[in-house]
Amino acid sequence: MFAPAYADRGNIIPVNDNVYVFINGVRVADRGYSYSAINAGNNGTAPFANETDGWYASGSLGYAAVQALRPGENVIDLVVEEICGSGGIGRLDLKLVFGTPPTLFYGLTTTNSSFGNPVVDSQGNVLAVRTVFGAGCGFGFCGMHLNSINPNGTLNWEVQHLTGGNSIANKSLFLGPNDRAHVLGQYHISAFEPNGQSSAGFPIEMPPGGNWTFTGIGLDPSTGTVFSSLGVFGSCFNSCHKTVNATARDGSLLWQNLYPRDGTNLGVVRGPGGRLFTIAVNGRPAPTLIGLDPTTGTEVCSRPWGPPWMVGGDAALFTSAGNEVRVFDGNCQAGPAFNSTYANVRVFAYVDGIAIGTESPSGSDTRPPRLFGVAADATTWINPVIRPAVGSNPVRTARGSSAFVVGADLEDASVEKIFELDVRSGAILRKIGIQGLCTQCGVAISPDGSALYINDLNSTRIYRVQ
Repeated sequence: MFAPAYADRGNIIPVNDNVYVFINGVRVADRGYSYSAINAGNNGTAPFANETDGWYASGSLGYAAVQALRPGENVIDLVVEEICGSGGIGRLDLKLVFGTPPTLFYGLTTTNSSFGNPVVDSQGNVLAVRTVFGAGCGFGFCGMHLNSINPNGTLNWEVQHLTGGNSIANKSLFLGPNDRAHVLGQYHISAFEPNGQSSAGFPIEMPPGGNWTFTGIGLDPSTGTVFSSLGVFGSCFNSCHKTVNATARDGSLLWQNLYPRDGTNLGVVRGPGGRLFTIAVNGRPAPTLIGLDPTTGTEVCSRPWGPPWMVGGDAALFTSAGNEVRVFDGNCQAGPAFNSTYANVRVFAYVDGIAIGTESPSGSDTRPPRLFGVAADATTWINPVIRPAVGSNPVRTARGSSAFVVGADLEDASVEKIFELDVRSGAILRKIGIQGLCTQCGVAISPDGSALYINDLNSTRIYRVQ
């Protein structure tokens, strides 16, 4: 819903004090003073300040409004409430704007399972790991299944009870060459061909097994080699051991490096020249970034610099610590990339040569967190509209130079949305409302960009947006 007189303010309802929205008799939204409205001030800076005492609320009604619609004529009722003290209700001119609503693509009636973040293969099949819960299972965790869903929304195949699918399993799903699907258990890797058959040589158990779990993953798209890091599970912090491993497409272990007492939170990242990068601590004068030859695991370069947050790809490796982002080449040579005016920065994802991260304040600094992107040449953008959550990766998926991120829309009363971004400029290409769809959202896009899917990570519902 938009207020035509204030169209420049975006998707809002100016209201004093509350408004209740009904569509065909179904109550679909509550907005206003009692329902997290925002006050723009009553000093004349807001164009509607004198009409509503500066109060306005989001005009996004979410999926509940879509569900209440019916073919033909629809009736909308607005019940406006004034908490009388002084003044009146003010002008309420509204218009409805309908977009193409997401449609339910696939969903199970069971309530004891949920899908992880989906992926889409080259044939348009949507794959997702389904976690099953139950009171009679260890820690309430009954196992992991892998579902493949046809482009028409019907089940293609399901593989049940994946190896290593326990309560501390990694649960990551990623595609390799020829649409081979890889799933991480606790310390097992399963692999499946497009027809659902287990790949030759899989599943495999990563040595040393036992009380270990995955902490990082990478893939060589040309050979299908899987690179992984594992660490001891538990609260041992830097006294934990770590391994970095390379597994061939046939499931054989190519090499494995053991790093005693090097901590489990320092995983492995693929960087420039296809080299692998990790952090080594034990036996070094300081935490050290090291580069590894991906074919042998041999250390080829090092540099004292030990922040735990790293992302990278063919163009560069990015690390973050404090308020600084540094960029490294394939020989561990560093240069400054970004110095934030905020106290904390963290890189989360690498998309088309750009590191995407968040900057957040500390102490008495009340500025909102912001999303940023930085290139290897230190070119940086900061998006002023998206407010990301602190401490979690806002990037859900990417295709080409587009990244799909989750955050609050500061132009729309801080309503949570999914944004498609041009990672080169930080410009918003589109906004997708998720109210009524998901509170924790997974996102997947088909390789050709023709289909976008959003799923509720707390259920088995997957929606198609386009």
